[in-house]
Amino acid sequence: MTAAQENFEEIIIDLPHIRLTALRYGKGKHTVIALHGWLDNAMSFARLAPYLLAENPDINILAIELAGHGHSQHRPLGGGCHFGDYLYDLYHIADALGIKKFDLLTHSLGSAIASFYAGCFPEQVGRMVCIELYGSRINSDNDPIPARVRRLFPNLDYRVSRSGRQHDLEALIRARLQVGAMKPENAELLLRRSLQETPNGWQFVSDRRLRFWQPSAFSEEQVLSFMREITASVLMIEADQGHAPQMPFLQARYEATRDIQVKRLSGGHHLHMDNAEAVAAEINKFWKEKTFDETVNFIASDAQADAKTTYFY
Repeated sequence: MTAAQENFEEIIIDLPHIRLTALRYGKGKHTVIALHGWLDNAMSFARLAPYLLAENPDINILAIELAGHGHSQHRPLGGGCHFGDYLYDLYHIADALGIKKFDLLTHSLGSAIASFYAGCFPEQVGRMVCIELYGSRINSDNDPIPARVRRLFPNLDYRVSRSGRQHDLEALIRARLQVGAMKPENAELLLRRSLQETPNGWQFVSDRRLRFWQPSAFSEEQVLSFMREITASVLMIEADQGHAPQMPFLQARYEATRDIQVKRLSGGHHLHMDNAEAVAAEINKFWKEKTFDETVNFIASDAQADAKTTYFY
């Protein structure tokens, strides 16, 4: 086990409606809330955290495990895993921890949650780092909702959250690498957090319902309405071999944001794990330029006049 894996504290956060788990990296007073991607868990930030803490000893990185992911509780049976519920969870996480304003460090699905949340509650978010996604990945412009309902409803099964299947760990690692290129040791790091060992193999503890895409989706204009409300300074990191370069709609979202830097680095979708040192260097630079105290949240209606996008391709 590496130092990156050992230097964390297990946290349980009891919210009024659900119990979530988290890993806390570092002991500093300033909290950075980290949100991982779809089907990942808090180990997503294990490689990145040591590089960030080395330059920022005053922070602690609280890597939340989203409902149904990692060791967090599953949603109640009979319902699905809906995007809006993640925003509700984050609101109550901040309230439970007594944090009035915080930074966000996010990847993929976590970045979608963060960008919508920062548009809803701009006064709560100081600085925001998004990796490989900004806003939602799917919009109803390209995938009309009636067609999504017809396609998805027949396969939705909300009755069971855990699969009883047993798996071979090495086979799971190989399967994970086929979904998206990443270093095998990082695929294993993520998988082990989402599994429990049994006498007959390995079993997923994550919620199987996470794999069911929900029929609802925002239109692109609705997505942009959230981006226009964001007053936090934003760093968006794209991977040159990842998903973001294949999303042409991101350009308009960047232009709708008051203060955003867009950087493209070498790597795949999980570059924050595979290329952690380079990603951390960009984040550390961003945090030095946009210090927490100097990041002023103002009335969202003023944002459009001052919108500024900086690209580093």
